[in-house]
Amino acid sequence: MLHIYSVVAFLYVLWRFILPLKLNRLTKLTSAILLFLIANHHLFSSLFFGKVFSPEIPRLIAALLGVGFFTFVLILCWTLLSDLLRVLALLVLRYKIPPLQSATFAAFITLFFIGTSALGAWNATRVPAVKYVELKIKQLPPGFDGFTFVQITDTHISKLFARDWVQQVVQKTNHLNPALIVITGDFIDGSTQARQPDIAPLKQLTAQYGVYGILGNHEYYFDAQAWIPALQQLGIKLLLNQHVELHAGDDTLVLAGVTEPTAIKYGMTAPDVRAALQGVQPDAPIILLNHRPDNTALSAQLGVDVQLSGHTHGGMVPVLSLITQYANHGFVSGLYNVNGMQLYVSNGTALWSGFPVRLGVPPEITHFTLVRDEKNQQTGH
Repeated sequence: MLHIYSVVAFLYVLWRFILPLKLNRLTKLTSAILLFLIANHHLFSSLFFGKVFSPEIPRLIAALLGVGFFTFVLILCWTLLSDLLRVLALLVLRYKIPPLQSATFAAFITLFFIGTSALGAWNATRVPAVKYVELKIKQLPPGFDGFTFVQITDTHISKLFARDWVQQVVQKTNHLNPALIVITGDFIDGSTQARQPDIAPLKQLTAQYGVYGILGNHEYYFDAQAWIPALQQLGIKLLLNQHVELHAGDDTLVLAGVTEPTAIKYGMTAPDVRAALQGVQPDAPIILLNHRPDNTALSAQLGVDVQLSGHTHGGMVPVLSLITQYANHGFVSGLYNVNGMQLYVSNGTALWSGFPVRLGVPPEITHFTLVRDEKNQQTGH
């Protein structure tokens, strides 16, 4: 379906942006061919370079294709907006605005969009900064007051986010000296064979209470049955509708995790919050790992104090974030209160290489600190 949309979008831009320009036929033909290749590079990637979610192409080419595709998207949006203004001017003001014919102005617009896309690609592919978040939890046991942990999510380890990048993320995470590390899905894009060298640095992640993770939808796209043991061999303890208890003296903190809805399509276990929390010690604070910001009302109802999610990539760019928010129950980035439960949706540590652009939505490695909510503790809220 994505390929059909791309072809239709290309035809529209060709008709409304390129053909009206005062250019010779050869220049128009060359521009049209280049635009077609860029607009449909996902199709060509899936045909010749592996799956659309993991084209096995050099990192620089993957980045350039990302810049080119987002440039195409910006030209498409600019053309649609221009045509909408023309229609409104005709209907409201009875004034007909002529189509763009200046090749110089079109070139200026295109160069501006290329620059914007390049900036967005740089922002998306850099090693993320650390974001610090404080989580206030009612009835947090004294042993876990000040407890620190790090969330990594949506690393999408691939040709674009390869071994060197992973190594830097691991070093930055370990430097924080967290008591716990959690990874909330979408570790990879690619098969276990293709990604073996790139995922190796994850084995160096270290924390007092260990490294725990859950699967995202992309693990299922690339054979989750193979990825589960591969991730476990790296020392990552996967919580698949399960929970563990973390102890500090006599105090307990529950860490739970669920699978991903995509599992159903591949004949694997569907996410089940109730199963993940079965047998949980009463009154123990609960942190739930859920790749998507889903089932939040149920999680809150079952006594979860904090749900950590990813999947949305923070929306990546301002307008797209509105669509992302609509597709994810209104949650896209940051901290939310859901019936007393804190939901944190990370912008993601990386993102899918097919759209590697961020504008105003930086990637993140998230450092959390748990603190006792003394105010609500006293008022009983």
